[in-house]
Amino acid sequence: MPQDVPPDFPPAANSSHDPFLVQFEERELANPFQWSRLRRWYISWVTGILVLNVFRDYRPIDGAVSYVPKVATLTISLFVTGYCVGPILWGPLSERYGRRPIFLWAFFFYTCTQLGLALATNATTVLVLRFLAGTFGACPLSNCG
Repeated sequence: MPQDVPPDFPPAANSSHDPFLVQFEERELANPFQWSRLRRWYISWVTGILVLNVFRDYRPIDGAVSYVPKVATLTISLFVTGYCVGPILWGPLSERYGRRPIFLWAFFFYTCTQLGLALATNATTVLVLRFLAGTFGACPLSNCG
């Protein structure tokens, strides 16, 4: 039997021991049931604003539509492709390391991609950064629920 598996795994049907049950200590600050109503509303609003911010970025780049409409359409497609790839990364990573660090790092890199898009000088840079923006921007969408 492997060393990392408890000796009573799987637990017996009449056993009250569940190795996957997470329980908090009494009055532990990490317990969401101990949070004030204001803190719960604050966290709900912040995560909702993060999702809305990424949805705002979904539209095509306004300046590119009139000059090169095919590239503008491609930027939308790449952003949506990144939106599909992102949850494959952020879901398991948030289970492993927690939601907060993943939110912070993903949104930091999302902000960096937006800065790169503002300073981009060629179409290749724009296309690559749009894909990365979609990938990093999918973190709030996949983990807020």
